[in-house]
Amino acid sequence: MARRQTKDRRRKMKTKKHVSKAAAPSSSVETFIEARFDRLENKLDDFKDEINAWKQEFVKQLTKLNTNMESVLSTIAEHEGRITKLEQSALKSETRRETVSELSKFGWTAAKLLLGVGAVIGAVGGCGWVLKLISI
Repeated sequence: MARRQTKDRRRKMKTKKHVSKAAAPSSSVETFIEARFDRLENKLDDFKDEINAWKQEFVKQLTKLNTNMESVLSTIAEHEGRITKLEQSALKSETRRETVSELSKFGWTAAKLLLGVGAVIGAVGGCGWVLKLISI
């Protein structure tokens, strides 16, 4: 839109130049107008260069941000892997602990049962020995 307006102004000025040349030949007005246009074009070029510099800085910062984001995402993935590994090892450890606990309960129960059976057998065997002594 701004370029179109600038082009329209230049066309108007060119037509005015032609009109002013025909009406009254004044080279000082022409040089003044040309100097103003040159200064305006220089300012526009400077503005364009400044916008390009800002654009390059924006692209550079965006690239830097993208690199940082990728490193953060890879760090998060590493941490997630470690957490998963810790959870799995904790689950294995808990399963082992429960298995050992169940085995120890079974062992105590078996030991009590064997001790009871042994006591009964011992009592019966002892009674038999006592009966043998008495029957002599």
